[in-house]
Amino acid sequence: MKDFGRRLTALLLCVLLLPAVSLGESADIGYGFDVHFSMDASAYPEADQTLVQGIADTLNMLTLSGTFAMAGSSFDITADMLLENDEDTRTSLHLYGTDTHYQLGSSLLGNQELMMNNLALLEFAIKAYNHLGMPLQYPALLISPYAHTSAFDWIRDEWNRVMHAEEGSRVIAREDVMELAAYAADNAEQDRAFYYWLAALALESGYSDMVLETITELPDWLDGLLDDDGITVTAEDGTETWSSGEEIFFTRTESDEESTWTLALPMLPDGNTVEASYECRQEDGSITLSVLIANEEDETSMLDASLALTGWTDSLPMDGQVDLTLSLQGEMVPNALSLHFAYQAEDGQFTLQQLNTETETMLLSVQGTLTQQELSAPSYTAETLNGLNIFSLNDASMKTFVSGVAEPFVKGSIPLLKHLPLSAYETMFSLLDQYGILSMLTSNLE
Repeated sequence: MKDFGRRLTALLLCVLLLPAVSLGESADIGYGFDVHFSMDASAYPEADQTLVQGIADTLNMLTLSGTFAMAGSSFDITADMLLENDEDTRTSLHLYGTDTHYQLGSSLLGNQELMMNNLALLEFAIKAYNHLGMPLQYPALLISPYAHTSAFDWIRDEWNRVMHAEEGSRVIAREDVMELAAYAADNAEQDRAFYYWLAALALESGYSDMVLETITELPDWLDGLLDDDGITVTAEDGTETWSSGEEIFFTRTESDEESTWTLALPMLPDGNTVEASYECRQEDGSITLSVLIANEEDETSMLDASLALTGWTDSLPMDGQVDLTLSLQGEMVPNALSLHFAYQAEDGQFTLQQLNTETETMLLSVQGTLTQQELSAPSYTAETLNGLNIFSLNDASMKTFVSGVAEPFVKGSIPLLKHLPLSAYETMFSLLDQYGILSMLTSNLE
């Protein structure tokens, strides 16, 4: 059941994040979209088919249409949702904000809106897992890029100051590298964003303490690795090599046709070795990435991860064919993950499919149009987003919110509830029961 929950998380992220595929652009952008869905419950493992049937039946009657725009760190997405194209079920959605704060409005909420503070997102998700067993930390890691960028704010400036004070051939003094390692050892556990980011990644495997301990022991490890000069960087003919003494641990090559790098670290304080490689070729838009963390003494793979992407271009709407495969396994991944996505588009018409990695049958298909439009550039700040903070509720704020949304929520929900199939209710109650929410809600009725 938990394995299905993780696959479902990946599937729903494909659906929910589809309109956000271009939100990484720094220039002002605007697009209109119109999408519908096809999901085949029979393509899932037999043990999951009963549960997934309700989700499939609901998605198959759902359509979304709207616009999204972005300027800087501000974004704005408006959409209308319909079930079976019935106008009685039309429900408006408005998701907008900045990288640190999202706000949601809807016809179901009337004049009230919900605000999500991404600064507290991972902490909230971890609490949900600890108390209810709900693996919310996984979608939380993907909902906002801020979860990843903020996790390394504490070390980014120090790293650049030491390792990239100059470019090209150079020598990075041993004492400067040791000072950087000591800074990392002293501050890794103290930085709240990094601590919860690491905890969310390794919550189920239980390896977050091991990673923090390894960072703490970095100064001693580097003391035995570096020679008297420190790190020597040699740049020649587009290739950059990082070494210390006889040990070469990083190589990078840059050209107009491709970019590649390889990383090979000798045994870390925890007994693990790290090997990683990356290649990006402009000609066919291919990107490959592999990471292997292995324990030679135990002959086990702690993390074996690979990503392969072909056909990628920076232009949107993106025509052509794109293929993405992702694999995660090893001791640090208690539930191995394998995903395959295929995208095809021409003249604004697109199809995005999630495929079964073993049988290549379609699990989910998202089809529709994506067209460039002239839209007003959004401009938001955290201070202008004043909806109800869902991570900071109390009895008074919840009571005010409920009284404000009761009437529009009931009026808007009835047409939706009438259209939902019986399988959707069966799935909903199964999930509520699985995570103990149903018993919690009904405990006062006994």
